[in-house]
Amino acid sequence: MRATRHLPEDYHRAGSLDISEDARLQVLLTVAGAVLFVGFGWLFLFVLGWMRPDVGAMGMSLEVASVGQLLSLVLVLALVVAGVIVLHEAVHGLFFWLITGSKPVFRFRVVFASAGAPDWYLPCRQYTVVGVAPLVVITGIGLILLAAVPHEWLPPALLFLSLNAGGSVGDLAVVVWLRAQPPTCVANDRGDRVTLYRPRS
Repeated sequence: MRATRHLPEDYHRAGSLDISEDARLQVLLTVAGAVLFVGFGWLFLFVLGWMRPDVGAMGMSLEVASVGQLLSLVLVLALVVAGVIVLHEAVHGLFFWLITGSKPVFRFRVVFASAGAPDWYLPCRQYTVVGVAPLVVITGIGLILLAAVPHEWLPPALLFLSLNAGGSVGDLAVVVWLRAQPPTCVANDRGDRVTLYRPRS
């Protein structure tokens, strides 16, 4: 089964997942995201120590000795967070485009960003690829870059990778939900809500 613009006639709406409207789920995913952030952070540090033993010997320290340095640190943190959001959604959009051949829809708000394909219905397996793509692609490329970037770039790079991993918790929740459904199901992603459709019989 392939992605389609037209929902098959024998399919009906079987449920939807909108994290923005479920306060309990938001709390649960926030906690889970924090756990992923810390867990992946330690994992990335371990991998970095294995790839670059010299970094482990030198150590990575953070010193703020002036207001100027503090402002620089805040700027770097803001750029890292913004970069994670933009790149994460860009990867989602890229895979939506690769699967559907159509331009995805992006939404960027103050505390929310999303990529969707509101005119398309994707089989659950294809949607799973879209869902896990930012975690897999950004982590894979990031680990390769960790082996080559200058020493002073390592802290923001590690933060970038850890934030992306922690921020993938919503995607993983949707993927787990969809993978529990019959393989004949299709998903429609409007950016802020994923709706599931499946055959009546």
